[in-house]
Amino acid sequence: MYFAGRMVSVLGSSVAPFALAAALADGRHGGMRIAIVLAAEYVLYLVAMPVMGLVADRAADLRAVLVVSQLTAACGQLAEAALILNGVTAVAPLAAAAGTGAVAASLSVVTGARLVPNLLEPGLLQQANGLLRTVQMTLAVLGPATAGVLVAVLDAG
Repeated sequence: MYFAGRMVSVLGSSVAPFALAAALADGRHGGMRIAIVLAAEYVLYLVAMPVMGLVADRAADLRAVLVVSQLTAACGQLAEAALILNGVTAVAPLAAAAGTGAVAASLSVVTGARLVPNLLEPGLLQQANGLLRTVQMTLAVLGPATAGVLVAVLDAG
């Protein structure tokens, strides 16, 4: 279940920036709006990572933390999608939704890293990490391509 959930999360995270860019690219300042929203997302992700590491280190139930963090990250992406689908192209609400998802995603990443060794039999951690990273990177490459097809077929919003 962890593997499947992680893959859905990676795919969603790799599709979202492309959809955001497609939705905001119109107009004279589209590139700047995209840059600001993505910068807010990635900066918050990086800044939150050490703090979320402390949260994960002190958590008694890593599975519950992982589920809550993934649901919160999904809500951030759903909020972004809802804003875009409703024609909202203002930077502040999009950056707030992206930032919320990014902070939750940072908690998810550090929690998952702590949880994976508990899910496996001894001796399988290296193979499991190799498989996770290989599939994650494959989806990170396929995600934008998938987003491009979806935007071409369905439009950006």
